[in-house]
Amino acid sequence: MVWIPPLHMNYVASADSLSFQTMPQGWTAVPLWPEHPGGFAARRKHDVHCGVDLYCTEGTPVYTVERGIVIDPRLPFTGGIANPDWTDFWEDTYAVLVQGKSGIVIYGEINPLASLKKGMRLKTGQQVGNVLRVLKQDKGRPRSMLHLELHKHWAGDDPVWELDEPKPPSVMDPTPHMLEAIRFAPKRDMWTDLRALSRKHKPTLDP
Repeated sequence: MVWIPPLHMNYVASADSLSFQTMPQGWTAVPLWPEHPGGFAARRKHDVHCGVDLYCTEGTPVYTVERGIVIDPRLPFTGGIANPDWTDFWEDTYAVLVQGKSGIVIYGEINPLASLKKGMRLKTGQQVGNVLRVLKQDKGRPRSMLHLELHKHWAGDDPVWELDEPKPPSVMDPTPHMLEAIRFAPKRDMWTDLRALSRKHKPTLDP
């Protein structure tokens, strides 16, 4: 099943870690490893990146890439609410977990909609929340983004991919899905009509 992009923006695939500096307004990059620090499997200071970061402005709406069932509507994801040791570096953000055909999609570093409930069935393209600012310090890079992960299964917490260790068994690379999605994505001026269409589809609880 082909995903749709989770942000109503124009997209380009890029391995350029500084592409955000010249990106036109309304555009974002699907980051490519190993050059881009937001790409899947990028080596960080303390771990390996388990997802992809899609840079965008704070408040940007986030939509489901495929239909599925909510398994966690408000998982503490960054900041002190997730780990007391993260208070100095990351703002408090949350994640929404949706089980779909591709696996479990994690929409992280967002403020989930209050209406989401565990067990809700969501259609493709339904809003799940809005992007929050995640980085406390301005180091010359975007401070807000959608962090997107894909997992085979969920054991109750987000696994850490340790440096120089094998990839956790549940973790999958969302990059191929995103690259396929942006091939068929409409241009930004077409999203207005799609938003109106998506409002007709409201989430429903499992019977």
